[in-house]
Amino acid sequence: MNALQYINTRLLRPLRPLLRFVFGSGIVLLLLGQIITFYPGAEERFYTFTGCLLLAGLVLPGWPYRVISVVLIAYCIWGAGEGQRRGIKYQSFLEQKGLSQPH
Repeated sequence: MNALQYINTRLLRPLRPLLRFVFGSGIVLLLLGQIITFYPGAEERFYTFTGCLLLAGLVLPGWPYRVISVVLIAYCIWGAGEGQRRGIKYQSFLEQKGLSQPH
């Protein structure tokens, strides 16, 4: 038995239900992120966290999990970048108006 087979059978097989749950949670959060309204700039942290959950799909066996995971992680990276852009734009707007940053 080589090292990859050992990792797959001894280490990852017992974790598959947990990895599927984490991957499914990432998908649910990604769908939820399409519905809820964010404070400008909050999308960056939300989509970064969601992308981290979706990384579990890269470890699951089968190419559909991996392909879906890569596509959704790319979408999360794009969403995090847009969130950062909106946050910077909002902060500059507040500075121009002389308003304090809400906490």
